[in-house]
Amino acid sequence: VGLGLVAALASAVTRGHVAETFAVILLGLPNLAWLALSLGQGATWHGRVEGPFGLSMPHVLDRILRTPDVATLNLRTLTEYDHGMWWLLITEVVVLSGVAFLMAARSPARVRAWQHALRLAVALALTVLMICLLCRVSAHYGLSLLGIGELGGGLSGELFLEPQLWQAVGLGVLWGLAAGFLGALLARPVHRRGKVETKPL
Repeated sequence: VGLGLVAALASAVTRGHVAETFAVILLGLPNLAWLALSLGQGATWHGRVEGPFGLSMPHVLDRILRTPDVATLNLRTLTEYDHGMWWLLITEVVVLSGVAFLMAARSPARVRAWQHALRLAVALALTVLMICLLCRVSAHYGLSLLGIGELGGGLSGELFLEPQLWQAVGLGVLWGLAAGFLGALLARPVHRRGKVETKPL
């Protein structure tokens, strides 16, 4: 979420649309940040936006989901509309590598690399499961009078966004295994230096 806030502020400064960007920060940043985390891992979501309202920001989501049929939202479809979306993958690698390194560096030196990998895989799988359950959206909206019926006038619509749950969880496991093992390897010099510094005279 912190990285999402920095990216949103940088976008507001460099690309304009300040009012719209701050609206996203206030209303949708946490959910969009978690959605970006799963998309960066290669997860696929399906959804559709119908009606005069919808996902005004980021515009790329509205363009992908506003189709006659159910649309597919993943890293491939995002980069087809905006090549800069590859930063999601790069951010994923950097963030998870940093998390894995900190986890391994703060763990006892006796913990093996495969144990770090297994622990991060479980943690990331549970995180992705939480994201998929909490960030999915299903909404129908319209204009009514005193809560009775819909007045029409082209103001009704539908918005839904659903993940491929077990694919996303499985990818979380694979990312956790790879990042956990890499973090354990990167933390070995830290553990070795700690042993030398604490060696009794």
